Parts: sequence; C-alpha cells; structure tokens
Amino acid sequence: MLVVLVILFYAFGCAAVTICPPLLTSYLFGEKDYGAIIGIFTMATNIGGAFGGTVAAKIFDMTGSYGSFWLVSGVCIALSVILCLISFKIRKKYHY
Repeated sequence: MLVVLVILFYAFGCAAVTICPPLLTSYLFGEKDYGAIIGIFTMATNIGGAFGGTVAAKIFDMTGSYGSFWLVSGVCIALSVILCLISFKIRKKYHY
C-alpha cells in the first residue's frame, strides 16, 4: 500500500514541476515573449534546485536541525501561492 502512495505522490509531483510551469506561463502571459519568460522561470527553478540542498545542509550544520530550513521553505511556498493567485487576478483584469 505504501508503494502505491509513493508512486501516486511521485507522479503528481513530477507533473507539478515539469508540466504545470509552461502551461501556467502560457495561460498567464500569452504567447508573446513566451520563450523569454519561460526561460527566466526555468533558470530560477534550476538555481533553486542547485543551491537548495547546499543551503539546507549548511543550515543543518549550523543549527543541528532542518526545522529552520523547512520553515523558510514553507514561507517561500506560501509566498509563491499568493503571487500565483495575484497573477490570476491581474490576468482577469487585463484579459491577456
């Protein structure tokens, strides 16, 4: 049963990282300058992925716990959700 849960969460997690950003970018900003916009988003995601593990390890070395890192990560995720919701409201206002 646990294997099934892992497979389901992994499948949805992969889609959230690989499929959703290009679709959301196209929906929110349209096709004009799509390549440049998705390039910036992809670069930011890759930089976060490259340094995230190192930052987590450094925080663990300094504090002996991952608690601070999880707290900062949670705040960043909440901020991302808020910015995404604001983007949808702006899109409705200007009808891109």
